[in-house]
Amino acid sequence: MVTIAWGQALGQWAFFLANGFALCAMMTSFWAVGETFLTNIVDRLRFPSEWQVKYRLIALALVVVPPFILAYSGLVGFVGAIYFAGAFAGAIMSIVPVSMINKARKVGDREPEWTCGKLAHPVIQAVLIILFCGAALYALLDGLGVLPHAW
Repeated sequence: MVTIAWGQALGQWAFFLANGFALCAMMTSFWAVGETFLTNIVDRLRFPSEWQVKYRLIALALVVVPPFILAYSGLVGFVGAIYFAGAFAGAIMSIVPVSMINKARKVGDREPEWTCGKLAHPVIQAVLIILFCGAALYALLDGLGVLPHAW
């Protein structure tokens, strides 16, 4: 809406400049989350390397295909696709670090340079996982029409 209003008020150049800026902002955000997600998929599925074309394409498909299916199936619009992607990425990003820190504590072979202290207590880990998985569950139930829209 804002970029359309800017285009109407200031001219076509403002419309294209504002939309170009918005596109770059969204791409940088997507690239950061996408690359993190891609690396986590490679690690969790125990692929030999993220640089081998076969495994990179599989991981890339797991990152890119679901948002496209959501967006182009007509199930959700652009905002909905971002909403679902953020909700489920949050759930994954709450589970993966907790599992990583717990495994490192069990099988790690060196003393870490720093520790998380009370922030890594099992109760806090559980609260984080419950909170973010609850948000993903809410998004799913929202998408199915069981609960009211959150945005």
